[in-house]
Amino acid sequence: GKFLSSFIESLSVLSDGRVHADFNPTGTVSGRLGGGSEDNPSLLTIPASLRDIFVAAPGHVFVAADMDQIELRMIAALSGAKNYIEAFNRGEDPHALTSDLIYGKSWRDQSKEQRDKLRGFAKRFSYACAYGAGNRTVLEVMRSVEGRDGGFPYLKTSIGDVVRNQRAWLDANKEIEAWWEVTVQRWRTEGYLVDLIHGRKRYFLDGIDRNAMVNFPVQATSIALVHEDTFELYESEGLTFEFEGKGTGLVYQGHDQLIFDCKESSAKKVQAAMTRAMNRSYDFLPVRFTSTAKIGKAWADLK
Repeated sequence: GKFLSSFIESLSVLSDGRVHADFNPTGTVSGRLGGGSEDNPSLLTIPASLRDIFVAAPGHVFVAADMDQIELRMIAALSGAKNYIEAFNRGEDPHALTSDLIYGKSWRDQSKEQRDKLRGFAKRFSYACAYGAGNRTVLEVMRSVEGRDGGFPYLKTSIGDVVRNQRAWLDANKEIEAWWEVTVQRWRTEGYLVDLIHGRKRYFLDGIDRNAMVNFPVQATSIALVHEDTFELYESEGLTFEFEGKGTGLVYQGHDQLIFDCKESSAKKVQAAMTRAMNRSYDFLPVRFTSTAKIGKAWADLK
């Protein structure tokens, strides 16, 4: 329709038939290259319903991998949240665990549709709460969550729901609330906070902002990990730019996702290389970080 035509016209499509976003390597304090630092267009904000218009060239495919729950894993690792560390290391569903913690295990007896709805709420709720936001901020975040159908499934969430669920979640994960205070105290002592992989610092010269202070080491360490994945794929796995001709190689790095363009005949090899590189552990972090690469003809196939 008209919206789709207008959207396509707004993209920076060059003579090679590709969309070229402008990336600003200093556009975010965390070091992210996608999902906040790119523009014209901002690729991360393109709705899932429109991603089927991004298609690989004839004879080529996309191979993509998203890091599994990277921020929640990092929160668990940095805070020492025992419930989540154990769940991740056993290979369990962390969002089912969150549901258990805020609803009790009775939620598992509901219909599949209701279980999916409750799990979806719990998933988003844990991310909204994890950085020390107040009740009102968490409520605003939950009400603004957009569903796959374009609606707002949690619009009727009440402040009472937030207070009750947030208290239950924090009571079950006392390490997280303690970690907030430790993070602020570390800034008071050292004058900055740092990512644990590359040592990227942020000084917070405007003063205390607990939410931002807790957020920074999680996001900065997470994206440093994704950068390490990228370096390994480029340097050790041979997935350099144009490794199979013009336009092949890395075509997108989002905040937890890498997408490569390659020939169909090489897809399985690239998939294996990505899965190897994007499953890693660090001695100083008690959680393993995992990912499984997928192959698709269109961006929409890579969910």
